Amino acid sequence: MVVGFSPVARRSATESDVLGVDEAATMLLVGRSVIYKLVARNQIPYRRVGKHIRFSRSALTAWLSSGRT
Repeated sequence: MVVGFSPVARRSATESDVLGVDEAATMLLVGRSVIYKLVARNQIPYRRVGKHIRFSRSALTAWLSSGRT
């Protein structure tokens, strides 16, 4: 076991709850431009981390299930 790293830190990217634009687009079966438009209109749950846009897989699933726009 590596000291200082939790099991969560060792999860693979496919298991991570934090997604980038590409992963969110793949999950929602849309293009990157659609994701950027939704972010610009505040129609999708996201967070900015510095210059990066990040999404929570669970928040996107809940948003998609709710039918909110």
